[in-house]
Amino acid sequence: IAQDERASDVMAMHLDQGGLGLPDRDYYFKTEEGIVKVRAAYVTHLQHVFKLLGADDASAEASAKQVMDFETALAKASRELADRRDPIKNYNKMAPGDLTQKYTPDIDWTKRFDGWSVQPTYVIVGAPEFFTGLEAQLKQTPVPVLRDYLRAHLVDRFSPFLDKNFDAEHFDFYGRTLTGQKQQKERW
Repeated sequence: IAQDERASDVMAMHLDQGGLGLPDRDYYFKTEEGIVKVRAAYVTHLQHVFKLLGADDASAEASAKQVMDFETALAKASRELADRRDPIKNYNKMAPGDLTQKYTPDIDWTKRFDGWSVQPTYVIVGAPEFFTGLEAQLKQTPVPVLRDYLRAHLVDRFSPFLDKNFDAEHFDFYGRTLTGQKQQKERW
């Protein structure tokens, strides 16, 4: 929920693309040497996360590959960065029922919002085509892969509050590999 870009006195529900473990969609497709290395390091990071969650080497490797494949499919459905800069193109105001009808027939947004105890009269959708791609991926991806994807993202999100091994693994990829940070700040 954020300010409506066309009515500054109104707070509105916003829905947008997301769900990627790498910084943006280009990390999944570019063939530059540095990007390819980051992509490989991300799969290794996922393997380490699954091992920390108790998987054996073979299961961790398979889960990491499947999560990477799922994220790559989400990235394919995502808008490119240049298109993300266009405020007109990224402002798609519609009723929740229209979002369901036009883009995600199997996801009833009105029911979802009711379940969350919010009843917006409209939502602002940043990239409607992403939701069509998301729905397609949710249909064709096996539940164990979706479970692993959600587990990996949950662990990454809360790693600073978990065991020091989770925190160190998170820093190793997101701090050291992605940003070049040499040392992690003290946790205290």
